[in-house]
Amino acid sequence: PFINKFEPILRSLILLLAIFGLQMTFSGFEMDGLGWSAFIVFLDALFGYMGTTDINSFAFNPYSLISFTRQGNLPLSLIFSSLICLLGFWSYVIKGGEN
Repeated sequence: PFINKFEPILRSLILLLAIFGLQMTFSGFEMDGLGWSAFIVFLDALFGYMGTTDINSFAFNPYSLISFTRQGNLPLSLIFSSLICLLGFWSYVIKGGEN
C-alpha cells in the first residue's frame, strides 16, 4: 500500500528522535552528550536484538518491541522515542538551556 512507502522515513525519524533526545538529556545534565548517547544506542541495540518479537515464543523480549534500534512495533517505538525526546527537551528547559 501507499503507507509502506513512508516506512523507511518513519524508521529513520524514530532513530533520530531517540538520539536527539538522548543528546539533549545528557547535555542538560552537563554530561558528554555524544559519548553517552553512543553508549546508550549500543545498549539499546544489544538488549533490543536479544530474543524475539514473537509474543508466543519462549525467547520473547518485550523491550524489542519499543527499542529504537530494533523497532519491533513501529507505533510503540515512535512513542518511546518521542518520550525520550520529550525528556531531553524537559531537561534542557529545566536547566535554562534556552536562555
